[in-house]
Amino acid sequence: MILDSIDLSREPGYSFFFHLSATGSVEIFEETTNLHYLNLAIDLLELTLAVDDAGSHHHILTSVSLASAYLQHYLLEKHAPALESALEIFHGAHQSPSILQWTSNFGDTRSIFIIVDVLRLRYDDLGPRSEDLLRGVKAVKSILNSVLPPSDFKYTAFQVLVVSVIFILSQALSRDKWFEALSLLQEALIEGSSSRTSSPDAHDALSAALDCCIPSSSAKTLCILHLADTLDRRGDFPALDRNTYDVQRGWDEEWESALSFLRSKINYSSPSTAVVTNSFQIFELQAESAYRREPGRLNWKPPIGSHKCTFVVAPAFVNTMNASETPDGVLEGHHRFFHHLKALIKPLTDDELDYLIQNPETVQDLLSMSAFFRSSDDTMAYWKRSPGILAYVIMKRDPTHAARVKEAARSMLQVNLQLEPAYTHLSLSIASDVRRYEEDCADTASRLFKEFLRVQQRGTPRHLFAIIELASGYIAEYFASTKRRTTLFVLALELFREATLITGYEPWTVEARKIMVLGRILRFRYRFFEDPDESMETTIALFGNLWDMLPAGPPFTASVLEVVATQTVIYLAQRLPSDRWHAALRLFTIALDLQVFGSMPEEDSFKDIEDVGAAAEDLLNKGHDAGVFLLPSEAMCTIHTSDIIRTIVLDCSRHSGMVHLVLHLYSKSLRIIPLDMGTRRTEKERELLLLAETERAALRSSLLLCVQKASGGEIWCEESAMTIFNYRAVRITRQIRPSSGLSHVCLLRYYPILTRQVYTNDSDGDPSPSSSHHLEGTIEFDPGTPWPDDLLSRSLNALVPDDLRNLPSTVVPGVQDLTVDQIQELFDMPLEARTIKAFMDDADLEIRSTEGDMSRISERIVHHMGEKTYFSAHDVRLEKRVKQLKKLTPDLSRLVPLQALLSRGPERCLELLEASRSFFWSRLLRLRTSFDDLPHELASDLKQVVHALEECTSQTVTSVPKEEVGKQWELETHFARLLNQARKIPGFERLLKPKTPEMLFRAAAEGPVVVLMGMSSMYAALVVRQNGAEAVFLKGLVDGVLEKLVLGLNGATNDTSRVARDVDTERYVRRSRGATPLYETLLASLWQLIVKPVFDFMGLTSTSGSITERQRLWWCPTGRFAFLPVHAAGINFGKANGEYTSKYVVSSYTPTLSALISARLQNASSPPIVKDLKTLILAQPTTNGHQDLPMTLHELELVEKTIPPPSLLHVGNGRISETNINRTVGEAMEHLSQASILHLACHGHQDRIDPLSSGFELQDGRLTIAKLISSQMPHAVLAFLSACESASNDLDVPDEALNLAAAMLYAGFRSVIGTMWTMNDDDGPEVACMIYKELFKSPDDHLDPKVIARALDSAVRNLQAKGVPPSRWATYIHVGI
Repeated sequence: MILDSIDLSREPGYSFFFHLSATGSVEIFEETTNLHYLNLAIDLLELTLAVDDAGSHHHILTSVSLASAYLQHYLLEKHAPALESALEIFHGAHQSPSILQWTSNFGDTRSIFIIVDVLRLRYDDLGPRSEDLLRGVKAVKSILNSVLPPSDFKYTAFQVLVVSVIFILSQALSRDKWFEALSLLQEALIEGSSSRTSSPDAHDALSAALDCCIPSSSAKTLCILHLADTLDRRGDFPALDRNTYDVQRGWDEEWESALSFLRSKINYSSPSTAVVTNSFQIFELQAESAYRREPGRLNWKPPIGSHKCTFVVAPAFVNTMNASETPDGVLEGHHRFFHHLKALIKPLTDDELDYLIQNPETVQDLLSMSAFFRSSDDTMAYWKRSPGILAYVIMKRDPTHAARVKEAARSMLQVNLQLEPAYTHLSLSIASDVRRYEEDCADTASRLFKEFLRVQQRGTPRHLFAIIELASGYIAEYFASTKRRTTLFVLALELFREATLITGYEPWTVEARKIMVLGRILRFRYRFFEDPDESMETTIALFGNLWDMLPAGPPFTASVLEVVATQTVIYLAQRLPSDRWHAALRLFTIALDLQVFGSMPEEDSFKDIEDVGAAAEDLLNKGHDAGVFLLPSEAMCTIHTSDIIRTIVLDCSRHSGMVHLVLHLYSKSLRIIPLDMGTRRTEKERELLLLAETERAALRSSLLLCVQKASGGEIWCEESAMTIFNYRAVRITRQIRPSSGLSHVCLLRYYPILTRQVYTNDSDGDPSPSSSHHLEGTIEFDPGTPWPDDLLSRSLNALVPDDLRNLPSTVVPGVQDLTVDQIQELFDMPLEARTIKAFMDDADLEIRSTEGDMSRISERIVHHMGEKTYFSAHDVRLEKRVKQLKKLTPDLSRLVPLQALLSRGPERCLELLEASRSFFWSRLLRLRTSFDDLPHELASDLKQVVHALEECTSQTVTSVPKEEVGKQWELETHFARLLNQARKIPGFERLLKPKTPEMLFRAAAEGPVVVLMGMSSMYAALVVRQNGAEAVFLKGLVDGVLEKLVLGLNGATNDTSRVARDVDTERYVRRSRGATPLYETLLASLWQLIVKPVFDFMGLTSTSGSITERQRLWWCPTGRFAFLPVHAAGINFGKANGEYTSKYVVSSYTPTLSALISARLQNASSPPIVKDLKTLILAQPTTNGHQDLPMTLHELELVEKTIPPPSLLHVGNGRISETNINRTVGEAMEHLSQASILHLACHGHQDRIDPLSSGFELQDGRLTIAKLISSQMPHAVLAFLSACESASNDLDVPDEALNLAAAMLYAGFRSVIGTMWTMNDDDGPEVACMIYKELFKSPDDHLDPKVIARALDSAVRNLQAKGVPPSRWATYIHVGI
């Protein structure tokens, strides 16, 4: 607006506003890197320069500002004319006589640039008056003259700090206070100056400016120095070397040293010494242009001292070698990779880091910018894909942001520290940060600590603190979890036991707190300072001496002094470098000795403390006074953790193996209180806090007395009180988030319940509460109690029953081997065998627990699928439901029961096995449920709806009109509503719901049921008896063996079907190379791998009885087992040494246990008399479109001779062989209602798309399953399906039993005889005759259902005796009762 509306040549008075606007434009440019704003500034400054008086101070200010703007344009765009303009303008300003007042010993160009930028910051109150402008120039110049000048474009942190203080003061103060503060700063820097003429306000302002001086506040100074030096070098400067060692820590340390030195100079009141700036390390500035992908958000009020620069300027040690100069072996392998990675990421802005975090795939683009990362070897490729890179970027961006810390932790969990060791410290840092969020991240922290431990060398301090912290983490994880694993807590105890052996701290009952606190401070030393082993060894020794000064108490009893001391060392461990840290520990030990025992320090007590005053200041400012006494603190949490360990182990030492019970009782004792209550203080707590403040003051006094004694003064010792208190822990409902790096809030809150004081330094002796001052009501314990030999032996069986131990897992395949083998990589850790065994026990239980969780989730899915997906009233189309079955059930019906078996036992497995199968038939059978016992009105309504649903053609037909679908939808909705009403009536809660295990056990009333199940090399058999279910794992079915058996049998069946009846035997058995195995080989495999392990478990193979003594056994195959003839498994059939299924049992099949139970109930309600049976025999010798079946006529004639004539149903007049052949579907349906036995000798058809369209081919069409189900067959007993593959399952959904034999069972027949594959025409008539002879043997008796299965068994054995090959007799099966 100014450029467009004001002509400065006519109105020069507006130059002040032009200059202000130019300054603002430069700031916007630096914020956004948008050159438009820099060009605006250049235009404004050029117009201002044209009206300024040549040679004036305003003219110099404008000239240098314009030169700086041109220089920034050049550096960003590499535009050579811009550099020439900058040099020309600056040279013109340098010709002014007034320029001498702008230069100093700090360097002419540097001084001018610094002064100009300071005046730009102050221009709004200095610009209008030339005298004020000149006063500002002189004030800044005098300070620069007080600092030793840089040499050869190199600087110290002290020089940069002084200039940064000038900039901070220029941003923060009014004009008069600013001049006073600058004067005070200059006086502090002048050698020998002892006078202080400035006001207290100026001193406070300068102190406040120093408080703002953090390393990042040097950014503006570094930027100005970089611009000045670049101008002196005519546009050249040292480029940022991304291969340079990371010296950020060195720079930060130098900065802190410079800050301390300057602060001491400002606060110094006695005669001063010279400022020894040459004692600081020398740095060189390296730079490159910054690039932000998106304009930054404009920050109109940036924090004091902040500066967003258009350059990345980084200090580098002058004596630091770059990568090319680094000798081989200094950095190798992944450490060298990480070094280059840090150098590459270090200059990135927050915006760029955010972009990388939000788009992790761009990390590869970033890496490609460095030649080092362009190596194509496999190791480099692995490191470049590592999630550790993203974790580092996240922590570099903001290590205090909770969500980002958790994201970094998730990434770091995927890192293998053995392959990427340079991330070890990063991993520990993330683990330490994420540990603060115990409510939802305790397990994540533990996993990171575990991986850190894995790569530590046994016996080192890092190994020690990793063990202790992992033990502490597991205890926190135990209490944070809603599903607490006892094995996890036992693992924590075993880790603690190993820590006691390493430290040698005995007895453990007394030294537990010492060990836990030691682990915490060692972790902080490595976390914040990466202390080497030697330094940490010194820490261990010094801390041991310190802790021995404190009284030792029993569990849940503590002293205020103990809590204060713990809190102090925890604070100090995070804040002091090694030399000051060790000095503070030494002094603290002396003070505690004075406080507790009244021991006067000797003259040589302070010999190892270089500066007692400084150590005392550290102790007070960074430790003792850093926080107030609070029970919700990290100190109290650490004490409580050690007390839990002592209590649990002491109880277990008295009662071996009771850890599970003890933990359960303690967990129950943790009363849960709301979050708001957790922030309230009780009367006892307020009383304790008052006593604590008194005791803290006494400890502070002891520290100061030690300082006085070290200075040669006399001191005295006063009697003081020691506060001891009992406490209890409670659980709050939600964790309070940490508010700072030193804050600690866990899920537990602590309250004092008994408080008393004892006096130290008195004649009574030792103040230890565990001796003479033992509190009444505290836990009694023997300090000499040994550690229990076995913490878990008796409890583990309660946690993991014997039948669930060492089982396979769907979560971790092969876990049964992993958790019993200590040499597995999973448990390769620097720990004792006993501790590793605890890891293995916990891993096993965790896997079982996870398996159980997944099983419960899967169970909900199964029930949802049954009630909401497949049985949903919102989509009643049969076609849609069949598609749902094929899409959802195959894996579900195999995985869900297997998960239940592996985690919840055989009975729950059986329940889910039944619930996850045969959705198709279960839905149809629900309409046959009796509602007679319900209240009359509700039962009547249900019957009406059921009858209406049965009339719906959409129940059994795939494609129906839209109106029919709508009608069924309304009926289904009404039925669901009525069913919900019925389930609310007592006794009917499970109406039409999956059966419970107890209900399913009734399927074994007439003999055991063996359910074959499994998937993915984990297969088992459930042996169901009336009193329960047991599992037998089929360990031989691994690596696709089951699939090979299925394919082999299928291939052998196809080969057999291609062999003509008149082919000679020799040709029949000749095999070509690569042909499928012989049936005998396949059946032998079935015996060895499946049937024999089951029979051995059942005890059937121990004795071999006669045929008449064989029991009934039902096979219920699931999944791929449905295609295997397990009833025919065996070797050496018919021989004395033969071993085969039929030698021990009479086999039958059932698609589900519910189907078997239903058939038995139907038979019990209306047991038929043999002479009342009516048999409908239908034969179809010739069928259009199908191969002729001439033997069916022969079969019909033989059956006619076998069955008594009164029991035969004629379809017309004449002999059966004449009237019952080539009949229509309508004629068959007309006679079905009278039939007890349906014998079909015809072609069968299996419709894989529409199962209800499957059926039997008659003269005019197909007699479908849909027609059979819809017809009324009140007398149905047996269906004899003399048709090919009548019992063959659908490959897509074998668990739905979509085959003709099962369909007949669901249609109402109690027994079905069918075939699994193509039958031989010669065998059908013979088998049928033998069965019917047995069936009609006693015409006046009630039909015994066992007769049918045994008759088929006899017929098959007769075929075997004749030498008929297995491929022919094995196809016959019995289904049902």
